Order: sequence, then structure tokens, then C-alpha cells
Amino acid sequence: MTRARSSPTAVFILLILVTMGCTRCNNVMSHGPAGSPPTGSATAPWPPSTPLSNPPPLASASVDNQPGPAGAPSIASFTASPDSIQPGEPVTLRWSVANAKHIGLSPYGTVTTNSAVVKPAATITYVLAATNDKGTSTARLVVTVKQRSAPRTLVVAPSGNDASGDGSTARPFASVQKAVDAAEPGDTVSLMSGTYRGAVRVRKPAITIASAPGQWAVIESPTAEDASGAVIQIDPDAHETRLQRLEIVGGAYYGVFLQTTWDWGDPVLRYGPGHVIIEDCYIHDTGRDGIKVTPATDDVVVRRCTIARTGRRDPSNADGIDNVNGDRMLVQDTWIHHAATNGVYFKGGSVGSRIERSLVTDCGGAGILLGFDTSPEFFDKAVNPDYYDCIDCIARNNLVLRTDYAGIGLFASLRSLAVHNTVVDAGRKGHSAVHFGLVLHDWEKGIPCPGNKDPVFANNIVVQTPEDTTPMVQIRYTEDNGGVSGLQGSPRMAANRYYRMGGAAVFSDRRPDSRFEGNLAKWQEHVAGDTGSSEGDPRLDGALHLLDSSPCIDAARPGFADDDYDGARRTGRPDVGADEAGAGPARPVPPGGNGPGTAPR
Repeated sequence: MTRARSSPTAVFILLILVTMGCTRCNNVMSHGPAGSPPTGSATAPWPPSTPLSNPPPLASASVDNQPGPAGAPSIASFTASPDSIQPGEPVTLRWSVANAKHIGLSPYGTVTTNSAVVKPAATITYVLAATNDKGTSTARLVVTVKQRSAPRTLVVAPSGNDASGDGSTARPFASVQKAVDAAEPGDTVSLMSGTYRGAVRVRKPAITIASAPGQWAVIESPTAEDASGAVIQIDPDAHETRLQRLEIVGGAYYGVFLQTTWDWGDPVLRYGPGHVIIEDCYIHDTGRDGIKVTPATDDVVVRRCTIARTGRRDPSNADGIDNVNGDRMLVQDTWIHHAATNGVYFKGGSVGSRIERSLVTDCGGAGILLGFDTSPEFFDKAVNPDYYDCIDCIARNNLVLRTDYAGIGLFASLRSLAVHNTVVDAGRKGHSAVHFGLVLHDWEKGIPCPGNKDPVFANNIVVQTPEDTTPMVQIRYTEDNGGVSGLQGSPRMAANRYYRMGGAAVFSDRRPDSRFEGNLAKWQEHVAGDTGSSEGDPRLDGALHLLDSSPCIDAARPGFADDDYDGARRTGRPDVGADEAGAGPARPVPPGGNGPGTAPR
């Protein structure tokens, strides 16, 4: 980032953020156009092999193969025949995979042979995921469906008429649902400025719902318990749905709900709407969660969105983003604030999900959770017999500010990666700023409750205020279920910067065989790691970016990130935390009123 050299000290600025930030974040945004140390794993690579950027868009019939970690299955081929069809015509997907214990096809379900016949109604991306004990490899391809007519734009306006309208500019529809029902795959429902009251349900694939260019549309539904469950519900077959530049308000349970066939009775064909994109949307004041992702709803993208003030009807379980066993979700450039409970979690066995370059503030629960306690029926036992809550999930280049519980929490995760994040004033009421938590899985007999295994926590800045009384880092343990630990072995930690204003940071391990509480130096001995980490003022400015005098500059381990929170390229020896000093303009914190999310327009 580019920054002034005369900035005040980090201590002063962080105290201002603590006392003033909630008021700023509460303002309604206007988005319209106006014992002995345990032994660590010897098999986890350092740094791990992880995707540093998004896969490129696919052309028809092209294949994008994403190999997993060392020892993961190999996908030799993944083909479609034919690769271009009329709607509903059969396509045979074939693949050749080695060393896999489970193969899944999304959207479809579990596959036990080397082929499957599908009949897509619209152009669709299929993802083949091959899994074993070492990890998951994926391959993606696109099948093109030639629609019988050219894509249309159906217009909706407050002055429209559902009875006499035809969706043209001259004769628009009045309700969003009328236009969605009239739309065919490939069509766009274009909303003129105004407020549209009533829930919307999307049943067909490849439909875009968006504010018209230069317009800003609000879709609103009551939060009363007897009202519609979601403002927008996307059904299992509505793959490739896009929601763009919309304000989504209310819903008895959810702002956006992605439905699944998981509990419809078929143990093999279990899927939700794949490749849904939610971008540039403002989702707020929901009954419970902002966005709800259900099992087998894979490859969802949420980018440049703001999600705010969840739990207006029921604040007991009201997350910004609640993802239960949806794989490969990407949350990017998004601001989540004033969630009644957690900002975002990937749990229930989610594989390969990521949150990057996002801002999470003012949460009544935790900020970012890689894994969290989940009821056993939502796990895919074939893929995940050990019931890990998230596998190969990533939190990278995020800012987390003012959370009542963990800023970053890891729960029953396998090979999770939390790197280049900046966490300030977290764990105010419970957990710890960084928390290796545990799960109980409804105390169901015979269901494993694994501790985190091979997690990586590196290149992060973690700051606690004098009012924060919880540990800086804690490994949890309980005697419940015969004894459940928050960690197997030691965490892989390095090059972190810890700072507790007005005192020394406290590190805690509650496991009975390795109980510990002490300072950083003793912690490093205890875990035989966290090498290169240090304690002291990280020297941050008011946007939680590095000052010129920061000791975090050029102090990180390389290889974990290509860019920083601002989207600027990291070059040379990287910096600790979410910001790469001198790499480019800093995004304001909190973001300005130029649109949802954190990315500048």
C-alpha cells in the first residue's frame, strides 16, 4: 500500500478503531448509483501446495485439471461426448482416475464407475473430484447447451404490470417472480430501480437476476417466522444462477438460500445448484443467515458483496455465510459486518473452500471459522469417514476486527491454511484470538470428533487490546465424549506477529498430556515451532495496513500468497499480515460507499 510517513503509532490508531469503529460500521450503507511438546506431522509440506489464484474461465470442451497435494489421486482424463448439445440431450462424461478412494461428480453426486450420463438444460461446468487420505484432485469441463433462441433480457419495473406486461422495455413486468418464471436458461432478468416486495424462487438453470445498468434494485421479504424462508431461493437444478448488483433484505431465515437434494432420499444423486455466482450484492437485515449453502452445493462464488446485520428475527444462529458441506466455495473481496453470530464458516466436511481479501468486523460470534461443529447427517461418509469439518480450506489476506469469539478459529480441520491475515481485537468474550477448537458432533455415539490435523498458521498479525482477557492462541480440550482435543500433534506455525497492548501475550494448551500456559518464547519451545514469530507492536495505520516503520515488512515466509488484501502483487520477500507494504493503494477500512464489498470500483 501507499501510505503517509507521518502516521501516528499503531497503538493510538488501534485504540481509536476499537472505540469508534462500531459506530462507523453501523451506518447504513448506500449502494445505489447516487508436558513434553507433542510431535508434529512429518508429512505436511511447508509451505503446502495450494492454489494461489482462481482457476481461469473455461472454454467449451476445455479441461482444467487441479492436482491435489502430494499423494492425492491423479486424474488422467475427463471428457464429454458430445461436448455441445441441444437442451436435454444426453452427454456421456468419462474419466480415468488413479489412486482414489472416492470420486464425486458435481453437480451429480457419488460415482462408482468411470462414466455418467447427464442431460443438462443449459451450458454447465462439471467438476470431477477424486479423493484419498492425502487430499483431493479436481478436473473441470464445460458442456455447451445450444438454446433454441437467443438470450433475452426481461425487464421488471415498479410501474410494470404482470397481467399485461411481456418483459419488454415498453411493457415491463411488475414482479421479479413473474420474470423469473418467464425466463429460460441464458436469459437475464433486469430490474429497474425500486423496491420489489416478495420472495423469489429460481427453478431453472443459467438465469441472471441483476439491477439494470445505472439502476439499483431492492428485493425485500419479511423476517416474520411465518414469512417466506428466504428472499431468494435457488433450487437444486438452478445451476449457474447469477445474482448481480442487488440489495437483498430480510427473509424469515435467509437472504439467499441454496437448496439441496441431500435429504430427499437418494443416497447417490445428491446435489445442490452448482456454480452459483453472487456478486456486487448488499444482503442485510436477514431473519437468520445472510447466505445459506447446503450440502453438495459446490463451486459457489461470493465476491464484492456486503453482508450485514444478520439475525434480526433469531440471533441465536445467524451467520454471514453458513456453508455446510459445500465444496470449493470462494468468498472474495467481501465485507461481512454485524453478524449476530459468526462471520463465515466452512463446515460439515467442506473441501477446498476459501475466503480471501475480505473484511470481517463486529461479529457476535467468531470471525472466520475453518470448520465448526456439525450434525453427523450432513457429512459425506464416503469422502470423509473421519468426519473432518473442513478439508484443505483456506483463509488468506483477510482483515478481521472486533469479534466476540475467535478472530480465526480452526475446528476439526484437515490441512487447513490460515495465512497473511490481520486480526485485531478478537476473542473479546470467549475462545481466544486464534483458536484451535473442538467438535462434539451432537454427542452421537460412534461418530469421530477429530482434532485439527496438520493446520498451517503463518504470516499473520494478531493484536489484542487491554480489554481482551482471553489467550492469544489456545488449543482446546474437553472431557466430553471420552475426551476430545482441538489438535492432533503440533500446529505448523511460523512468522506470525503477536501484540497484546499493555502486556504480554498468553498462549495456552489445554490438552491434559501437554498442558501449558505461558509467553511466546515458552510457547515456541512447547510446540517446537512458531519459528520466526515475534511479539510487539506491528505498527499499523488506521486502515490496518503497515506503516513504513513496521517490523512486519519483509518478515514473512514466502510461498503462501501471490497478492495482498488490496489485490496488489506481493514481490520479493513478503510482509507479515494482510498488507504488502508499498505494493499499491490501500482500500479504506471500513469501505466507502462506492458499492458493496471491499474492492474499489
